[in-house]
Amino acid sequence: MSCPSTRRLMKMMSKRRERLNSEISVLNLERKKARRRITTCLQVEVTRAKRRVKKKRRKALTVMKTPIIL
Repeated sequence: MSCPSTRRLMKMMSKRRERLNSEISVLNLERKKARRRITTCLQVEVTRAKRRVKKKRRKALTVMKTPIIL
């Protein structure tokens, strides 16, 4: 599933909030779909960030383990 970029995600969320605040009735199903899409996208971003951090940590450890030969 293709995930929109963060800026687009934020825009989508704000638009949805505006729509909910204004009294235009949105189909409940549509709202649910939008919410689900946003949560999955956020989840994907969170996992990606975690992976990046893990990689960095691993690299740092290997660098520290190598003995310094002068």
